[in-house]
Amino acid sequence: MSISLPEGKRQKIIAKCKKFSLMTYCLIQDLAELLGLLISSLPAVPYGMLYTKILEREKYLALQRNDKNYFAKITASPPLEDTFIDGRSFVQQAYTRKGFTEETVNLILNSITTSSWRQYQPTLLKWQGFCRKRNVSPFEFNVQLTSDFLLQLFNSNVGYGSINTARSALSLFLTDSNDNTIGSHSSISRLLKGVSKLRPTNPRYNTTWSPDQLLNYLQSLYPLENLSLQDLAMKTVALLALATAQRVQTITLIKLSEICCLDDVIKIFISSATKTSRPGAPQPCLLIPYNKTSPQICVASTLEHYISRTKPIRSDITNLFVSCTKPYRPVCSQTISRWIKTALGKAGIDVNLYKAHSVRHSATSAANRGGLTVEQILSHVGWSKNSTTFARFYNRPLDSSSDFPLSVFGSFNT
Repeated sequence: MSISLPEGKRQKIIAKCKKFSLMTYCLIQDLAELLGLLISSLPAVPYGMLYTKILEREKYLALQRNDKNYFAKITASPPLEDTFIDGRSFVQQAYTRKGFTEETVNLILNSITTSSWRQYQPTLLKWQGFCRKRNVSPFEFNVQLTSDFLLQLFNSNVGYGSINTARSALSLFLTDSNDNTIGSHSSISRLLKGVSKLRPTNPRYNTTWSPDQLLNYLQSLYPLENLSLQDLAMKTVALLALATAQRVQTITLIKLSEICCLDDVIKIFISSATKTSRPGAPQPCLLIPYNKTSPQICVASTLEHYISRTKPIRSDITNLFVSCTKPYRPVCSQTISRWIKTALGKAGIDVNLYKAHSVRHSATSAANRGGLTVEQILSHVGWSKNSTTFARFYNRPLDSSSDFPLSVFGSFNT
């Protein structure tokens, strides 16, 4: 049995919340009515009470301040603004104001990933509050206003990356009559260059660790038959990350149906959209060769054993990596990161300094030291030919062939 909201009530709640998100102030009675509407939907909303508690407290404090007068006017405090303002809905309204149909707007907004929306949300929240205090429309293309907003962010001591993210967020909906985005305006571009000069983006790591450190530990997890599922999952993920230098997100996306085991290599084709996916560009195809001379750290055979071990608990799970305890389900990128970080810690690598993503630094740097050209490395990990990312952030003191894992593992002696 399942409980769900009728479509009419769902739309009523959405409309009410959108209305509140744009109000400068409201009556306490209006807030109480909204709260009643939301509470009536709780049986069909898992954990819904967690969200209404914020509004309950806001109403309670407002009544205390106003001698229980329900007709008193109140403004939204920061916690209340966080509750009402949704970045996607705000941008959706901006496009609707331009005359786009709802279906067209939804299609446009689907071009933006969930992770990007999470990045943009704080900016869109601050932007609306910034405009509200100045009594100006947050949908107006105003270079001076946008410059002042970015200056305010700069003065709050945020870095270039955060300000550049803010520019991207505002560029989603602020365009002039020629459809030029606010972020591409010469003054905004010049402002960002000034920020980059004063607060340049520095790489997270100035040094990296040797893959040998991790491989020394992983080879001790052998034979595979004696490992717990937790240790086997940790070893498989760590070896795969080291051999491919792919992002955790990409590893999380691997499906069983996209793994092809050949005589001397395992091919993994990633069909889902990754961070670097773009129209016309090929999707990642990972090649994992068998390492018959060092079976303790053979990525391919470890991967095969993991698939075999997890087969009885998979049911209809198509993702490669599954949770190690009941209820068994596909794991998220945070779990993959935790497994990698656990392996790093057990290998004696300082996890206070190096995070899961540092495997990418270590692998690409080792591949470069092992003789692969920068072009081969760029190709292997999915960077464009003209990318300077490796030189700026990863190469520390490819092609789609099996040369990459061999160059990373090549100097390791068991």
